[in-house]
Amino acid sequence: MTDHESGAMRRMMKMVEQANSGRSGENGNDLPPQNLEINPSHPLIVELFNAKDNVNRNPHTIAEQLLDNALMAAGLIEDPRYMIPRLNNILLKSLKEDA
Repeated sequence: MTDHESGAMRRMMKMVEQANSGRSGENGNDLPPQNLEINPSHPLIVELFNAKDNVNRNPHTIAEQLLDNALMAAGLIEDPRYMIPRLNNILLKSLKEDA
């Protein structure tokens, strides 16, 4: 995620918004719009592109995890525990492929 605000600033903005619940702006969004920048030559992106037509490689799950990784790195995910089952499935598949 890219923006000029740090993760700490985003968390603070969210806390202020929650404290002022009901008194937010017209749209009620917690954060300004975010931009996700992707490096098309990064090995994960290249492999994800190569896996797009291979259901066995589970490209949708990997894409979801990459997005959540970016959100977490930007400080926009408060409780990442919902990712644990997905991460466990990714790890399991990785171990099976190595066997």
